[in-house]
Amino acid sequence: MRILVVGAGAVGGWFGGRLAAAGFDVWFLARGAQAEALRLRGLRLHGPEGETHIPEPQLVGESMPEGGFDILLVAVKMYDLEAVVPRLAALAAPRAAVIPLQNGVEAPTLLARRLDPAMVCGGLAKIGAVLERPGVVTRVGSMAELLFGERDGRPSPRLEAFAAACREAGFTAACVADIEVRMW
Repeated sequence: MRILVVGAGAVGGWFGGRLAAAGFDVWFLARGAQAEALRLRGLRLHGPEGETHIPEPQLVGESMPEGGFDILLVAVKMYDLEAVVPRLAALAAPRAAVIPLQNGVEAPTLLARRLDPAMVCGGLAKIGAVLERPGVVTRVGSMAELLFGERDGRPSPRLEAFAAACREAGFTAACVADIEVRMW
């Protein structure tokens, strides 16, 4: 399973960093000062579980994996979502799952209009995290959970596999049948 984290700020940086630290094939799509910090100093995570350093996170743009990404975890701000859609389309594997983590319920609908609707899932991140400075994410509190699911509620082997990877990385995750209700 190849995972792309789109937006490596507090939310994307923390969840993607935990997955990368656990040995999963995680890549980050970042820009500006955050991309530069990841390139030069890596990604540092601070929190109740201690400190984790990913010295050389894989960055899209420096090199590119063949075949696209199986899971695209989209953690940009809602106002930046429209601008990343062309990149998502170009980077997704044919049967990819695109999991938006923006607050609110609009992101999956927006993405389904621009991408293959079968790729687009619902997602919800529950975490208290802050980007202290480029390349450094601090988690506050005990909550760190991802919920996601197919928008039509059907069982999803691709999302169950991703949930298992998340749990192996040390945080709570579940594929749920009622993701759209939970996003409300």
